[in-house]
Amino acid sequence: MSAVPNEMASEALGDRVSLRFCGEQAEAALSIVCKLAGAAPADEDDWARMFATEPYIRLKEREASVGRPFADAEFRAFLLSSETRRQLPALKQALAAWSQLPLSAIASRALEYLPASARIHARLFPVIKPTPNSFVHGSSDDAMVFLHLDPTLLMPQVEALIAHELHHIGLFPFECEDDLRQDLPPPVRRAVGLMRDFREGYAVLAAAGGPDVHPRHFDGVAERELWNRSMAQFGRDLKAIEKLLLDVVHERLTLEQSQRIAMEFFGRQGPWYTVGWRMAATVEQRFGRALLLDCMLDPRLLLLCYNSAAIRAARDAGAEGLPIWSLELMRALVPVRGKEGAPILHRPDSVR
Repeated sequence: MSAVPNEMASEALGDRVSLRFCGEQAEAALSIVCKLAGAAPADEDDWARMFATEPYIRLKEREASVGRPFADAEFRAFLLSSETRRQLPALKQALAAWSQLPLSAIASRALEYLPASARIHARLFPVIKPTPNSFVHGSSDDAMVFLHLDPTLLMPQVEALIAHELHHIGLFPFECEDDLRQDLPPPVRRAVGLMRDFREGYAVLAAAGGPDVHPRHFDGVAERELWNRSMAQFGRDLKAIEKLLLDVVHERLTLEQSQRIAMEFFGRQGPWYTVGWRMAATVEQRFGRALLLDCMLDPRLLLLCYNSAAIRAARDAGAEGLPIWSLELMRALVPVRGKEGAPILHRPDSVR
């Protein structure tokens, strides 16, 4: 059993993209499960080899950093379970297929929704693990994409999942950091920092390939219906995020309380995804992708441009339009001038 590492640095993309598919943990884990399936017990060398793979070591580090540490014994029990053994043929097939993914095309999809100078350098770790989640870990200089090896996913779903995570990696260096918000009061800085999680909506848009494409077109009926139900609650979810931001701005929440509420907006596809996607898609449809890319640099500009796009769309249609962000919130987040009269937020002429 050997999945050929998929390593690419496409000439067409120059040094903008460098991706390496690292399947060592999955291969070592499957080797152990194969022995168990054949009634041959895995020896300690087999376990030591799996525990020493970089994906496994970095996975343990990451889980500990977010308060979910696990012991080698727990992981051993997971691999020894009958459920893992039952999935062996499907897992082997999935690893072989994922190792041949068109990484260049997937990276190009993410780059379409990133600034022209964006780079995506990362290692992709397909991992066999108990928790069925995929995520980015590390810095832009040491980015890792942990991919839960899920044999139930179709290849278009896997490609969209990877494009989503690669968009996070490419966007990270451009997001509005403290040096761009230094003229704002601390509570407003914290609110703007929370708004960075609208990145999930950008990544959904990038993975789908455009604002006129259903974000879950590559998924099954159940996932599309879940997305549609979530979108039907767009107005409610927008106001829930607005309440959080206003509570932070007016210091009605502790740091821990605000972070806990913000985490609740993730979920399987919570408001950071759906509200973020709706805003991004609306801005692109109305003003074009170039302005949307500007919005990615500062989430306050996203809210400003979305409000303008929604108001104009309602005016053109002569009907009630999409919910918008309140004037109270916009005044708190987007003051006109900073210290010594310096502008702190560029407002494009097209959306004034």
